[in-house]
Amino acid sequence: MKNKYITITVGILIVIAIVVFGNVFLIKSIDVVFERKPLNVNEANIVEASKIAIGSNIFSLDEKSAAAGIADFYPNNTVYVQSIERVFPNKVIIYVKERTPVLSVAYDDGGEECIPTDIDFQMTRKALIADIDFDKIIIVSGVSVLNTFNTSEFLRLKEGI
Repeated sequence: MKNKYITITVGILIVIAIVVFGNVFLIKSIDVVFERKPLNVNEANIVEASKIAIGSNIFSLDEKSAAAGIADFYPNNTVYVQSIERVFPNKVIIYVKERTPVLSVAYDDGGEECIPTDIDFQMTRKALIADIDFDKIIIVSGVSVLNTFNTSEFLRLKEGI
């Protein structure tokens, strides 16, 4: 009979511990840390795109899914998630790098389009040449891009920069 009361008491204590500590590990804040001051993105959009919910359990956080959601929200690779950190017991920090265009490469269709891209050639959206602010971008001449930046010319250009 004594063992029965001990078993019930231990069971109740386990349930109480799960309830109490379960609330401790609920996400209460999500911070976004930028590599440098952002120009075209804001913290609220990144938190929304990550789909990390306040009040969800920190142990159920899926970093890959959150990073993929942010990448999908910025289709031109404007934002790169460097890492997502869990700070126990209830905080999440998203480390983000904003890519900014520094180069303009002609698009190889003979038209009026170019591709403003970052130093790592990760930005790939076409733009009209007339829409580019050439005071802030380096114009790359003598080479153009059609399908990929993965050519020897662009690899040498990246090394030179």
